[in-house]
Amino acid sequence: MIEADGRLVDCPNCGTKNRLARYSFRRIPWCGNCGAPLAESFHIRTARRLYQIRYLISVAAGIALFSIWRPTITSIDLSNPTPTMPSAPPKDACLGRPQPYQGLYARYMRYPKVAPLALKTASGSNYFVKINEAASGRPVLSLYLYGGSSFEIKVPRGEFVLKYATGNTWCGDAELFGASTETNKVDRVFQFDGEHEYTIELIAQRNGNLPTKRISREAFNVDG
Repeated sequence: MIEADGRLVDCPNCGTKNRLARYSFRRIPWCGNCGAPLAESFHIRTARRLYQIRYLISVAAGIALFSIWRPTITSIDLSNPTPTMPSAPPKDACLGRPQPYQGLYARYMRYPKVAPLALKTASGSNYFVKINEAASGRPVLSLYLYGGSSFEIKVPRGEFVLKYATGNTWCGDAELFGASTETNKVDRVFQFDGEHEYTIELIAQRNGNLPTKRISREAFNVDG
């Protein structure tokens, strides 16, 4: 029998009355005379079982949360213990940098401009064009052109070669268009004077009359 205050409990085995300060779900109440477990309510038994397996519940909850939330994994270079985050895709590496306007990018020498030159580009990527002296390799001028556009400019008198790099997002003179840069050279020397003018289509065409060849980025950047 349990008294109104819930502290005096009859042992179901020997009948001894046990006075308990209170029930605790952390431990089972035992009879002080025979050691038999004393009667408990269903709620207290349930609370005790949950308390006893609390660590298992915590582990299961942690596994469930980890399966939902996947952290970003960092890569570690064994030669450099500092962890590094995965790099962004190459085409997006320079999106935050200012992009040039179409037209003359730089003029490296001061010569009188006498011969007209028209350039046409293919759509899908932008172009960085360099015009160099054929004999010395010194740069004369460079142009930045949008894909699918046409542009006209007058160039100095002389013999020149033309190199061009293609890509989407401009990263600067050294990096050009980043990791996705493709660099080419027109396999021909152009004679510019008052009697010649050229329209150059930097567009791949079947049976085209303007041969080009792929060159390395180093060869594109090195003048001479």
